[in-house]
Amino acid sequence: MHDQKNGLLWAFCLCLGLFSKDTEIPVFTGALRLHMPAPLADQQILDAFRVNPDKTLTLKELSKFLGVAPDGRAFLRKRVRQLVHSGHLRSLPLKRFALAHLNEQYDGYVRRNPRGFGWFIADAPEIEDAFISPPAMAGLFDGDRIKAVVYQSPKGWDAQVHQVIERGRERITGTYLLRGKAHMVQPDPKIFDEPILITGKGIGKQKGLFPGVLVEVQMLSFPTDIAMASGEITGVLGVPGELSVEVQKSISASGVTYEFPPEVLEQAAKHEGAIPKKAKSGRKDLTTLPLCTIDGATAKDFDDAVYAKREGENIRVHVAIADVAHYVVESTSLDIHALDRSTSLYYPGHCIPMLPETLSNGMCSLKPNCERLCMVAEVVLGVGGAVKEAHFYEAVMRSHQRLTYTQVQAFFEHDAEAIATIDEDIRVSLVVLRDAAQRLRKVRKRRGTMDLDVPEPVIHLDEEGLPVAIHAHPRVEAHRVIEELMIMANEAVARFFTKKKRPAVYRIHEPPDAKKLETLFAFVRRLGANLGDVDVEDAKSTQTVLQKIASSMTNHPAKDTVLSLVLRAMMQARYSSDNRGHFGLASGAYLHFTSPIRRYPDLIVHRLLKKIFRGEVDEKDSAEALESLALHCSNQERRAVKCERDINDIYTVWYMQDKVGEVFSGRVVSVTDFGLFVRLSQHFVDGMVHLSTLGGGPIEKDEWGLGVHAPRSGFQIRVGDPVVVEVVNVDLVKKHIDFILREPKPTNRSTLPTPAEPWRSKAKKQPKLPGRSTGWSPLETEEEEVTPEKERPPRRKKKGKRKGNPRKKKKGKVSKSRRSTSKGSKRR
Repeated sequence: MHDQKNGLLWAFCLCLGLFSKDTEIPVFTGALRLHMPAPLADQQILDAFRVNPDKTLTLKELSKFLGVAPDGRAFLRKRVRQLVHSGHLRSLPLKRFALAHLNEQYDGYVRRNPRGFGWFIADAPEIEDAFISPPAMAGLFDGDRIKAVVYQSPKGWDAQVHQVIERGRERITGTYLLRGKAHMVQPDPKIFDEPILITGKGIGKQKGLFPGVLVEVQMLSFPTDIAMASGEITGVLGVPGELSVEVQKSISASGVTYEFPPEVLEQAAKHEGAIPKKAKSGRKDLTTLPLCTIDGATAKDFDDAVYAKREGENIRVHVAIADVAHYVVESTSLDIHALDRSTSLYYPGHCIPMLPETLSNGMCSLKPNCERLCMVAEVVLGVGGAVKEAHFYEAVMRSHQRLTYTQVQAFFEHDAEAIATIDEDIRVSLVVLRDAAQRLRKVRKRRGTMDLDVPEPVIHLDEEGLPVAIHAHPRVEAHRVIEELMIMANEAVARFFTKKKRPAVYRIHEPPDAKKLETLFAFVRRLGANLGDVDVEDAKSTQTVLQKIASSMTNHPAKDTVLSLVLRAMMQARYSSDNRGHFGLASGAYLHFTSPIRRYPDLIVHRLLKKIFRGEVDEKDSAEALESLALHCSNQERRAVKCERDINDIYTVWYMQDKVGEVFSGRVVSVTDFGLFVRLSQHFVDGMVHLSTLGGGPIEKDEWGLGVHAPRSGFQIRVGDPVVVEVVNVDLVKKHIDFILREPKPTNRSTLPTPAEPWRSKAKKQPKLPGRSTGWSPLETEEEEVTPEKERPPRRKKKGKRKGNPRKKKKGKVSKSRRSTSKGSKRR
């Protein structure tokens, strides 16, 4: 009877459209009851979490709290996922969910990992880098600016993406694909992990376009929930694996623009020719002052010139900087594109300038015997190196000679040929400049400045642009003289702004993180350094200890490793309108003033100085507006530095391609969970020795990362040890260089029986030595005498017939339980 009523009720409700055919038939118990899940509003779900904001819920717990029937959980699951995607809820391990605190959103940018996940780099330096899960990375490109909620999970800091503020790039590179009639480009996984649909006329007709080549794509639309990203091919780069193609790919992948629009080139071209008289009026004439430029041998943009003379015991130093602000007017197309780049990008044999070459290598370059507009910092130094006077003004100058670092260094070393090539008044100035730099260096050393002489690679090219040699960049006294003078000028200008209480864009370097410092000090102590007690919260004490570490590691085998660890422990220097000092230079106020041709923050400082000279106050120069500019410049600087490193790696790998099978000497510079990194002595090249190639049994890593050890063979190697390696593999696309260890060779000699113990067929276990209960350390190199175990007499053989192995069945014998089914039995 009930089944008949249910059938009639089902037909009646179906006619009224109350539910579909797939709806479960309700049970009729005398009254009309429909078990249909009522639609839940997002607000109801969020209210359930707001009852106890700190509590996490599973989907089952949430449905029970809301009174949702089991057949309605699918709908609830869908709504919860949408709330997670929108940033209102966050997903936690063990299938739990929690409320995302929307009032704790931070702005930052995305760094994508080729394996699908990403990192959120917040603009606020106090926020640690947060992990972005692969599902949350859907639709995000590397470099995108986003708003995200940062929260702490059991595994660390996680980020929940809430909103995309700005796309990080308009052009990308990728591999051209043809899927049926659809034209697609697969980007580099470091940029984006989904194919991009190619649209537009004339697809596939470009010269050199065929499946598998690298192309550059101009983005037309970005991915949404219902549509994939689209773009059009703007250029064909070439076949992967070629040097020029890989370099161009790296530049495009970084988002750096290397072409100037026509209107920008037109504005720059207007400033060619002689300087008009109107531009010189009101400026100080320094054309007779014997200023000179000192730069690298291949430099073309000379943005600073120096001169010094003695005045009794004092020294008067002139630092003249190209007046770029005179030519790059605010809010023009030239200025907008300069701000977009924010910095020039340098790689072997090439430069992508911040300004068009007609300015950077023309009117803004302090070429010899050419009149140029400049900004001058005139500083008087006392006997002890203290700044007694500082004046800043606009001027007209003429460089009397263009010198190189090599030429000046040879002059300092009394080389006769170098002396003959330098004018007499310039020679006198160089001697005084050297004295001034020595005074400044003593002052900075007393106040705790860190002088880390970290080696950097220099790649030499042949006429065809191919690498022919790589070595460490020599840091000679000529470099140090110019460095000291530029730091002096930058600090003097920063103090001028603080004295005037006017906003500026400072170069700040905050104290390092206490946890990183403790890890660094523990590592150095394991190497044998005696640091004593260090208060990591005291900046002065920390600076003293770090400088002590740097100076004590001058001749240590692990010098490069320690210096790189010191750099990693440091905070990254950045630009800000808030003067927080410079920890590395131990300076209370520091900014960039000396390179406006290649750094936009320097250009901002020049403009602000000019406004102070004229007594102007501009509302656009508020601290908030300058902070926004500083943040942009910091991000662009990081992008350029990363691109320069990637291109250097490409040149390095290309250089090693024809050296597969060759053997080189080197030193271990670092130890990771998967291998040893070795730096070659003959070439400034790093490669990896994978732990799986060491042999000698299982490999254990020291807990401090000092070395590795094979317990069975006794083989051990640590940071700083000399080794001999063979190049076995070079991958240009992945930028990997693989070595195998030739010397010292891992051996199994300790596992072989010795003549004194002929009965022992297995390796004798080494007894635990005192002090090694916490794990092996490569520093314990002293051989300790190990007493052999007490010899045991051989076991006597028992008399009688030896029983066979019970597991081995005799031929023809079958157990009773298997006789009826066994194929081996003759009796069935």
